[in-house]
Amino acid sequence: MKKILIMSITLLLLTGCGNKIICKTNKDTISETYTIKYSDNTVTKVTTEKTYRFDSKDEFKNFEPMMQYIIKSNTDDNIKSSYKKKNKKYILKQEYKVENISEEDLIKYGLNKNKEELVNNLKNNGLTCK
Repeated sequence: MKKILIMSITLLLLTGCGNKIICKTNKDTISETYTIKYSDNTVTKVTTEKTYRFDSKDEFKNFEPMMQYIIKSNTDDNIKSSYKKKNKKYILKQEYKVENISEEDLIKYGLNKNKEELVNNLKNNGLTCK
């Protein structure tokens, strides 16, 4: 039993469990969640999930080409994009391997390798971080 406990603790330390911050905002039509993984003060990965809600079926249907465009226009191997739709909502998920993305591209995506700066930017844009 003692070995299992030691192995579990070691695994948690190696995987960096606990080294993440979650920033959220929830508005009527759009909600956003940023999950920021980091080591020390350096961001290694950011996962965003943006939910777009629609009142009408026509607006919902007309938004799909935008989702498809976002997915198709992503040519960076360090970003994975996907979306799903249900109940007049589109959920766009993007995973950024921040440590492999150039500073110039990070600026374009509104991201930063510095954890403190990224969290402050998100807070300044109305997100709550924990």
